[in-house]
Amino acid sequence: MKKKNGFIAISIIYSFFLCFTMLMMGMLGNYIHSKMILNKTNTPLTFNQDSRLSTKIIENNPLKDDFVKDFTKGFPNSSTTSDDITKGSGLYSVNDNDGKSYYFRGAVENNYVNFAGKIWRVVRINGDGTIRLILEDKLPTNYAFNTSYNERKYAGYTFDNTPCTNSSPCESTYNVSSNSFSNTHNGTNSTIKGELESWYKTNLKDYDDKIAYGTFCNDTSYGSGDEAGTLNYGARERLVGTNKGNPTLICLDPKDKNNTMRTYGGVYKLKIGLLSADEMNYAGLSWYEPHASDKNYLHKNNVWWGLSPYEFNSNSIAGAYVLAGRPGELVSHYVDDAYEVRPVINLNQNIQVNGGNGMKDTPYVISN
Repeated sequence: MKKKNGFIAISIIYSFFLCFTMLMMGMLGNYIHSKMILNKTNTPLTFNQDSRLSTKIIENNPLKDDFVKDFTKGFPNSSTTSDDITKGSGLYSVNDNDGKSYYFRGAVENNYVNFAGKIWRVVRINGDGTIRLILEDKLPTNYAFNTSYNERKYAGYTFDNTPCTNSSPCESTYNVSSNSFSNTHNGTNSTIKGELESWYKTNLKDYDDKIAYGTFCNDTSYGSGDEAGTLNYGARERLVGTNKGNPTLICLDPKDKNNTMRTYGGVYKLKIGLLSADEMNYAGLSWYEPHASDKNYLHKNNVWWGLSPYEFNSNSIAGAYVLAGRPGELVSHYVDDAYEVRPVINLNQNIQVNGGNGMKDTPYVISN
């Protein structure tokens, strides 16, 4: 009996010691945890903030997709009410070749960007996440789209090349070390392409790592008319012809009436280019009355070149879409005329902002 009572006594003491040890360890753990919390409370907290340009644009611009859009008319125009200008100007979405694109339309005031020591306007976030910018100013000199005009091929951004298609786009690759561009598909440059690339080499070489290869549409697809006479290209039919008011950001292969691929124009991958007429139309510029007023963010007082071919007429003159000097208007001009040039580039999808809110006096500032 004595042995049994001794065993019980030892067991009780051991159990008490074990409980006491666990209690002390718990109290010590709570103390350390509390101390850590106290230290954190007295130290400023830092957050992993997303400062990409695309994120800032979407955060600052709720989508306006529910607003009724009529692409046969300019927006805003002189008859647009101030209430509709507020409701209708801003960011919209539509698909392009690479996914969902977010584009600005109307009287936009918060899409200014300071990049490479120049002021740009955001046109859209492309479907691949890159950001398309157009220079707010223009090149110092006016240029022809092509100095030659009497063949269909001169409506092309390049010509005499193998076809530039979605499956095999024509690319102008840029080499930083040699500061030079070279064409795939053996294309010959249009006059305006050569001038844009010369400007890039002088002004954007040091920022090349921030500039993406973007999809550009020089749409030489068949629209209507006669391949041997007056030929109307695809953009003309979408924005002016029987199918007017139906722009698209989907690039089309350069097919003729018989579905043969053309050897000029088409789908490009470029470091620098021009806006298509469809992009201008989405932004609020139109062919038909009423034209967009000077409140439209793309409005300029003079004529500047676009990228979309308009027609080749029976008088053997190739034509290309441009924005005319009359407020907010899209009209065609002969390719050998000299007009203003506003370069278009695409920033990388992860490009960072280190200041600004997109307003004219406080543009988004791109990080170095």
